[in-house]
Amino acid sequence: MGGPGASVLLRDALTRHQEDALEVWLRSITRSLEKGDEVYEFWLKEDAFPGTVSHCLFYLSVEETKEHWDEDEKRQIKELLGYLPEQSITVSSGCNQDHDHITLGQFVLHLGREYDGLINMGGAITPPLKPVDRKLWEKWLAESPERVRERGEYMQAQLKALEASLPAGKTMQELFYEQHFDPDSPLKVIQTDVEAKFGPAYPPELDVWARKPSLEETSAYVRAMPGNVYEIEYTTASDHRWVLHIVDVAFLQAWMKHPRFHMIK
Repeated sequence: MGGPGASVLLRDALTRHQEDALEVWLRSITRSLEKGDEVYEFWLKEDAFPGTVSHCLFYLSVEETKEHWDEDEKRQIKELLGYLPEQSITVSSGCNQDHDHITLGQFVLHLGREYDGLINMGGAITPPLKPVDRKLWEKWLAESPERVRERGEYMQAQLKALEASLPAGKTMQELFYEQHFDPDSPLKVIQTDVEAKFGPAYPPELDVWARKPSLEETSAYVRAMPGNVYEIEYTTASDHRWVLHIVDVAFLQAWMKHPRFHMIK
């Protein structure tokens, strides 16, 4: 299962000298580093960063940022930052344990300092979800156990058929991630088909989106922390208005000390 990722946004593109220096630094902290056409793959040395370092495979790439944002996002970023970053150094972990999140945080913190960059968290830092109404959930299950079972079996069959049809190199994990941004995702086709046959999986009041904090609550949560945070709003493929956070080094330092610290998966 894949893990979290984040990008360090660079105002100007790396020079050739900076690219070479980045690779030299990577080789100094890794046990094994493979350089593909676009992506570095590596395992980190035990002393790469303070504390316990992840034993998982990591990935790093240098990318042109403009390719990843739509026009509205570019407008917001330029208004908030005063410029549109030229490049990003993107780092991700292949695992999703606590040490992987901590190591990723230390990794992008170092890069943010080294290149005077901001960190695109790749999603939203949010307060906890509102708790599930257990009585409502138990009532829902008690009233429709057979439909719930049939619905689950039907969906699993559809997902297995989809997985078997994927082209070489494509994973279900990638599809689940992409569905948040792709209105034509085959997973959404399956979801629509399942809901047409069986109705919603659970009452709308129990849906994750119904339990998520509002944009206003999320904004208050992140703005209470030290440092600077920039909120970029966008519309999800399911037509929800949501936000991703770009933060500075001071914010990330504070967030890494927070009891709910995690990078975004």
